[in-house]
Amino acid sequence: MSRKDCRAYSTLYTWGRAKNYRLGRRGTRDDSCQPEPIKIFDSCTIQQVACGGGHTLVLLDNGSLYSFGYNQYGQLGNGTKVDSPLDASRDISNLSTKLVAVACGRYHSAALDVNGAVFTWGGGKNGRLGHNDEQTRTIPCRVARLPKAHKIFCGYHITAAITDNGLYTWGWGEHGQLGQGSLDDSCVPKKVVFDDSDLSIAQLACGDRHCLVRTESGDVYTWGSNEFGQLGIGQYDEIISSPRLLTSLAGMIITFVAAGDRHSAAVTSTGALFTWGCGAEGQCGHGDYNDCDMPSLVESLAGVCIVKVFCGHNFTVALSKENDIYVFGNSSYGQLGDGSKSSCCIPRKVVFSIPGSIDVACGHFHCTLWSTVEEPMETTNNYENHRIRKESVDSCSTSSGSVVDEQRRLEERISSLNERLVNLVGLNETIIHQNLRQLQSDNDARETLQGILCD
Repeated sequence: MSRKDCRAYSTLYTWGRAKNYRLGRRGTRDDSCQPEPIKIFDSCTIQQVACGGGHTLVLLDNGSLYSFGYNQYGQLGNGTKVDSPLDASRDISNLSTKLVAVACGRYHSAALDVNGAVFTWGGGKNGRLGHNDEQTRTIPCRVARLPKAHKIFCGYHITAAITDNGLYTWGWGEHGQLGQGSLDDSCVPKKVVFDDSDLSIAQLACGDRHCLVRTESGDVYTWGSNEFGQLGIGQYDEIISSPRLLTSLAGMIITFVAAGDRHSAAVTSTGALFTWGCGAEGQCGHGDYNDCDMPSLVESLAGVCIVKVFCGHNFTVALSKENDIYVFGNSSYGQLGDGSKSSCCIPRKVVFSIPGSIDVACGHFHCTLWSTVEEPMETTNNYENHRIRKESVDSCSTSSGSVVDEQRRLEERISSLNERLVNLVGLNETIIHQNLRQLQSDNDARETLQGILCD
């Protein structure tokens, strides 16, 4: 049966830190320790989801774009600076052409249209919006001086695009993370020069202060800060401001790369997962809490075929060929999604049955997952069958009713504890807010301060 004879339905799930509505839900401050459905898009097809520091973008296959979460810098693109839960009536893709991809930085956002034009909005400090200034913009604005783009990416404070003429980056450059051979910021897109001018770039992964490039041939290049070994070059405390071939992965064909705050990950064509960099929260998955300056195999997943990997602030999510999800690292806000807030340095499998194809996006302290199921157009009661299946997925049902009952009891206990902690959390946040305000000495520190309060 051809694809045109089918209709696709998607479901969006979110979990982790709930502050600033970044999980999309109204009327709750409770963090979520396991994936919970957002039913607004049940009858739609999700093209892509992107997560930033405290905000989320959802792009549908028809080009509609929705946003929710932290909005102090206008990163939601809805013309305001007000935090917002998910609103299905507010499509922010008010452009003359169809959007095909999105990306999120910590305080800014980007989108790509079908014609290869790039649009950015949000906080403009260090030139990360690419408009030759540092102004904040609350609606999408087109980036000039850029060749036709095919893919877009955001780091914490940079933006990048793979174009007809190669890779271009712009934004904060203090740690060499722009890959332009200097430590200068760039308020306009500039081309990244590689030793091999003929290489074809397939993917870019951006962390806080470093980047990874995967080529079509399966090689990896790195640049930026190497304070915690996140460049994988076998040493620490060095800044590399131009692309450097990662020789430690030589002989392997890399099919996917990811960059967290200060750690990195790569998947090989055989399904092996390698991680390196900061390991203080167990985010490298090596069974310890040590930093690692060279790519090292995540040995406990050696028998699993990993196809994609995603990195948050200090945690990692791996997706297997069988659609199983494995998590490790920090889970202080439930961002591992395994039902607890306990961190781990060895991968845990998330018990979560989902039909269809799935994909994942990680933010600073929250995650999203979207699943898509294709159904024949001619089937009667098609939507009703789809609804029933979704309800069974939403309940995370298993073959054992006792397991479901136990899970419900656990959820009730967690909910009760969360309610008791709300007042304490509010008090702590007030104290933190007051102390941080005392540390603010000039205007340049304001964004960092507000970001800490948001996180």
